[in-house]
Amino acid sequence: MKQIIRLFALGMLLILMTGCMTFSGDKLSALEPLKPLISPTIEITVSKDYQYDIDVMQVITSNKDGRMVNKRVIETLWKDNGYISDSTYVKLGAFTSNADYNLTLSGNHIVDSSIAMQILSGLTLTIIPYTVDQEYNLVYKLELKFRSSFYPQKRLRNIDL
Repeated sequence: MKQIIRLFALGMLLILMTGCMTFSGDKLSALEPLKPLISPTIEITVSKDYQYDIDVMQVITSNKDGRMVNKRVIETLWKDNGYISDSTYVKLGAFTSNADYNLTLSGNHIVDSSIAMQILSGLTLTIIPYTVDQEYNLVYKLELKFRSSFYPQKRLRNIDL
């Protein structure tokens, strides 16, 4: 009977120890978003220099990953906060004159995870968790497309973000 209680207690302990934990370095204070004066339109593309490196099995291309990163940054952060009014993806070198700015993504996205731990986690129905480390080095090149009285020349210029 004591062995059954010990096994039950051990099982409950293992179940209670499972779960996800996420943290980002030190405790950061919340930032208030800036209120933009204007909301321009942009055309976005992914540079040939952008690299997506995953140590497991690469199922998407660097261009596709760059487009997904752009969607998260631009749609979630910029568009929702009113920094831009609209964005359109164009192929590299195919910018049109329909937008106020051209935005090109370069840099890299590195993903690191243990295949053995993923398999072990799957076999134990995620009782034993595994980790995925992601590192982003994003470089955005922003180019002003045209100049008008709506966008004063002295305030706007090409900027490397």
